[in-house]
Amino acid sequence: MSEHIQDVLKNTSGMEVDNMTSNLGKNIEKHFKAAREDGINKGIKQGIKQGIKQGIKQEKIETAKNLLNLGMDIDLVKQATKLSEKEIYDLKEEIDKDKN
Repeated sequence: MSEHIQDVLKNTSGMEVDNMTSNLGKNIEKHFKAAREDGINKGIKQGIKQGIKQGIKQEKIETAKNLLNLGMDIDLVKQATKLSEKEIYDLKEEIDKDKN
């Protein structure tokens, strides 16, 4: 392979070599730019997804707190919010601490 490259370089003018290397550099730069933009776009999409999930979770927590403050049974809060029993008990403890 390297012999072939050397033969090509021997049989081409300096200007042609300069053009080839310039074009190669431009192509590499173009591919790096596209890959960087793709990575940025994927990161943004992933961040948005994660933010939405966190927002939904926070809304469930706030709803559970409100229902517990209204005196609703833990099993009903669990059913209404789809939070785990442990999460609801933890929220209940937090609410009880704040009241005292």
